Amino acid sequence: MKLREALELLEAEHGGLTPKMVVEAARPDDAPLHAFVFDRTITEAAESWWLQRAQDLIQSVRIRQQKEDGPDLIVRRYVSVDTNGGPVYRDIEKIAQDPIAKEIALRDMRREWQALQSRYKGYQEFWTLIQAEVPDPA
Repeated sequence: MKLREALELLEAEHGGLTPKMVVEAARPDDAPLHAFVFDRTITEAAESWWLQRAQDLIQSVRIRQQKEDGPDLIVRRYVSVDTNGGPVYRDIEKIAQDPIAKEIALRDMRREWQALQSRYKGYQEFWTLIQAEVPDPA
């Protein structure tokens, strides 16, 4: 059985899906979802969890940027920047002072924005929401 089919059956049975529900349904060795969920050893799964937890911690740190012409902004302290060695989190204030790092960060932001647009391009409500949130430049 394909992943999509297994999730559709589970959703039809429960009227929705939660991660916990999927894990519980996948626990039996012969469950259709088992290989999709339990695809790693316990050691690999733990390491993956710790890496995700560390990423969440890095992304949770915020700073307040004072603006003279409007309300203060609260932004992430650390921003992911692609490097030759892979993504690295750097302090946003240091990125702002480094023209090359700033250009890389802006390129990454553009790529994220394009991915968001692509994901929701079929939802007119999304575009209405965006237009309502973007301030008029005039």
